[in-house]
Amino acid sequence: MDKLFEEIVSDALKEAERAMVKFPQPNKVTLKVAEESGEVVKDAIHCSEGRQSYENLRGEIVQTIAMLYRLVVEGDQTIGLAPLVNDYQPPKTKDLKAENEALKERVKELEKDIKNKELIHVGFTNGDQVKYAKAEEGAFYPDTSGNCYIPLYMLKSHEHRIETTSIEQLRKGGE
Repeated sequence: MDKLFEEIVSDALKEAERAMVKFPQPNKVTLKVAEESGEVVKDAIHCSEGRQSYENLRGEIVQTIAMLYRLVVEGDQTIGLAPLVNDYQPPKTKDLKAENEALKERVKELEKDIKNKELIHVGFTNGDQVKYAKAEEGAFYPDTSGNCYIPLYMLKSHEHRIETTSIEQLRKGGE
């Protein structure tokens, strides 16, 4: 950590300990955090304009960190805010192994779904076949000339139906 920042934090902790004794709870800690933060912003702007010293800015930063420390360890009794240290729970770590396994299963499901939606080429028909197809066979209507070829596709998941597509086999009960 940067040496200057370490000094600022060290000074802030000393200041917070001193202030907790001199100005005990109930104390408007939350409002003081906002006030001190505003002072930091003001002094930073004034420093950039040459109207304030970096030593004053450093002092306001120390005061802000001190009040943030008090907010963490004391809370703010004026608004009923309990100290964070009493209720603090570190973030739960994810079970990456379980999450990875769940994602692998989802990938398998999606791959299976994609495979079921693939089309397979089952042959061609021409206009003459369309023309002579019977209405009870379903899908062909005599609206093309006999010299064109129409590719036929079906879902890969229905590939097993190729053997049962003739009307005769369906009438026999799929024997």
